[in-house]
Amino acid sequence: MLPSQTKILQVPNPILSEISRPVNQVDSGIKALARELSHQLENPYCIGIAAIQIGERVRIIGVKMGLESIIIINPVLVKSSDKIYTNIESCMSVNYGRDIYRVKRHKLVKVRGVDLNERTITYKGRDRFGAVLQHEIDHLDGRIINQFGEKWY
Repeated sequence: MLPSQTKILQVPNPILSEISRPVNQVDSGIKALARELSHQLENPYCIGIAAIQIGERVRIIGVKMGLESIIIINPVLVKSSDKIYTNIESCMSVNYGRDIYRVKRHKLVKVRGVDLNERTITYKGRDRFGAVLQHEIDHLDGRIINQFGEKWY
């Protein structure tokens, strides 16, 4: 597959601070957007991407889960552990992922959304996978890592 021509928005682009709107119907446009997010995940440095990062203000994220890429529409953090830890992460919208931040994250989260067939899906994420889910949902809510993370290097 050829590399995507879609550019990932970079801070301080104001779109990145906007709150994404829910998806009401999974139509051909949403499916095309999901394909683009999956395409972005082919980049070995990208383990998660939110639609807002490519300029689409809708609640869709793509994340790598092992070797598989998954799309979650209208993801909601439905449960999180009380245990917090410091994760080391970067963001494709902050210097194309070259800056590293220390971020406080829940150790375990449960996220619910729908898939491309509009079926309810639920994922439990621990440690790194959980952090990626939290990071991408942060994007949908207009939060960017450089606003609340501590720059590590």
